This record gives sequence, structure tokens and C-alpha cells, in this order.
Amino acid sequence: MESTINLNLGNEILEGTEVSTNVKQQIIVVPKDRAKLILKEYEEQQKGKVDWVSPIALVITILATLLTADFKDKVFGLDKGIWQGLFIWLLILSICWCVYRIYIAATQKCKSVDEVVEELRDNEHINSLDYKIESLPRLKKWLVRFFQKKNE
Repeated sequence: MESTINLNLGNEILEGTEVSTNVKQQIIVVPKDRAKLILKEYEEQQKGKVDWVSPIALVITILATLLTADFKDKVFGLDKGIWQGLFIWLLILSICWCVYRIYIAATQKCKSVDEVVEELRDNEHINSLDYKIESLPRLKKWLVRFFQKKNE
């Protein structure tokens, strides 16, 4: 005896299915140069958060060299004391650089992605001088503000 099962899957699936749609969009149209400035600033802020990696690697490398190296006399015409002193100074400079980069990373305020999108969306400060100044690197910002105060 042969049994057959007939299922109408189309009706079964549709019967218990609820479809929701949410296709509302917000479109932001900005000039290419403005988007590049805002995104470049965001990129620099994010990069500043990890700029301490190179200095700390250098500190570890120089420290390992100082702890394990057996400095020889008259290498490139320099005594072993001079080589040790040179590596100690390099270690001190590297530590200072590392502390500086860690300080910058710890104190630098980074924008969130939502803040960047809001800045792209913001039409208020496109033409303001402050916006143009803020899009410059730090030294240029300082110079522009210095000369603005001088002219006032």
C-alpha cells in the first residue's frame, strides 16, 4: 500500500508570516572637499589613538639591546662606553616620545561615527571661519589663531 503526503507549503508559510517594512532613508549630500576634510580629521583622530605603538616597540627594542648586548671596543671608531651611552640616550628619548604619544592618545577626544555623520549633515558652520580653522592640522590652527589675535 502506498501512502502519499500532500503539503501545500506556500499557504502554510504565508499563514503564519508577518512582513514589516522600514525603508525610510535620510540622504546627505555634501561637496567632496568638505567630506574629505571631515573624514581626514576623523582619520587623524583615530590614528592618534594608536600612535604610541611604534615608540613602545622602539623602547622595548633598545632596552633589549642594552640588556643583552656585549659592546665591543672600536666599532666604527667608537669605544664601547660611547656606544652604551648612545643607546642609553636613545632609550631616554624613546621613553619620552612614548610617554608623549600615550598622553596624546589618552587625552585626545575622538568623534564617534554618529558625530561625523552629524557634522556631514550640519549646514550651519560650513562657511564659518572656525570650521575652516578646525579642519587644519594643529600647528596651522595655532598659527592662524595667533595671527588672528595679533590683527585684532
